[in-house]
Amino acid sequence: YESPVHTVTISNDFLVGITEVTQGQWEAVMGSNPSTGIDCGADCPVETISWNEAVEFANALSLLDGLEPVYSIGPEVGWDRTATGYRLLTEAEWEFAARADDGTTYAGSDIASEVAWMNDTAGSTQPVAGLMPNGHGLYDMSGNVFELCWDWHSTDYYAESPAFNPIGPDGPLVDHVSRGGAY
Repeated sequence: YESPVHTVTISNDFLVGITEVTQGQWEAVMGSNPSTGIDCGADCPVETISWNEAVEFANALSLLDGLEPVYSIGPEVGWDRTATGYRLLTEAEWEFAARADDGTTYAGSDIASEVAWMNDTAGSTQPVAGLMPNGHGLYDMSGNVFELCWDWHSTDYYAESPAFNPIGPDGPLVDHVSRGGAY
């Protein structure tokens, strides 16, 4: 559903972790490890979490680091765009972070196995940062586990999305966007 291809402008700076959130990071913040692949170890990405659990993690990590939580969590989740804390990327931000303007097919290479843990190269989750990074120095943007984004998923959003700071369609819809690839 990633069409029509179109140019967007992201006017606000944002920061992103260089790896997926690891099981060790999750456990240090949340006190438990929900992952099914616990044999992989603390340096493997956390998996089997819901979108709601991801925003709860962002708020908890924000509080630990003395930052203002971004999300108000109730029957629906709200996003305070003035808050200083951690948050999920929008799909447009994720796309910018993954592509890194380097012209490669996958995030950092034209050869998937150089940058993406996937069924052909792994068969299960792998420790983060084990393959090449992309042009922004980010790892595992094309494989290992999917990354959750802020946006609601809509099959026709690209055809109607704004060209300036898109944040996804109004929700709630069925599910949120997940990007990247998984093993």
